[in-house]
Amino acid sequence: MNPVTYARYLSTYSSTKLAKNLGVSRQYLSRLEQGLYDKPNKEVVDWTTETINSHLDKPVTGEMIEQLYREWQWQQRESVKLNKALLPVAITDYHRVAQPSFREHGIIYYYQAFRQWREDYWVSAHAFCVDMCLHPSPVAEYEEGSTITMPNQLKKVLTELRLIGEGFKTSER
Repeated sequence: MNPVTYARYLSTYSSTKLAKNLGVSRQYLSRLEQGLYDKPNKEVVDWTTETINSHLDKPVTGEMIEQLYREWQWQQRESVKLNKALLPVAITDYHRVAQPSFREHGIIYYYQAFRQWREDYWVSAHAFCVDMCLHPSPVAEYEEGSTITMPNQLKKVLTELRLIGEGFKTSER
């Protein structure tokens, strides 16, 4: 379980009350519990550490909380990969020949191939980001073609999950 969510359950705070006490927005806390941020901010880490330590004999540190958060994110991602039986995003002869929307003047638009792959498994970019514990803004910009280089966090996740397949490039150029 996400350690922030676990601490909130231990405290019996609602997300609204906890967010107010920590001086963060409810949306930030919600997204943090979904795993959409790289790590919790210092106030949340400190509160989580204090709350969990009040229920344990062996204390945890802020660094341990951040590590547990990252481990939880990777467990979520691995679980999604298995449950959805994800195949790697790849550029095949089919894309090179039969998908003219992916290319123009001989150039393959990898962000479009990525978007098609994502749409094969998820109804929206947001649902993908929640499942993969990624912040949605960079992914949405990539899918729209606003940025032609795959965002670093997305690249890292797909690479470590071995979901970048044959012929797929994470940079358009």
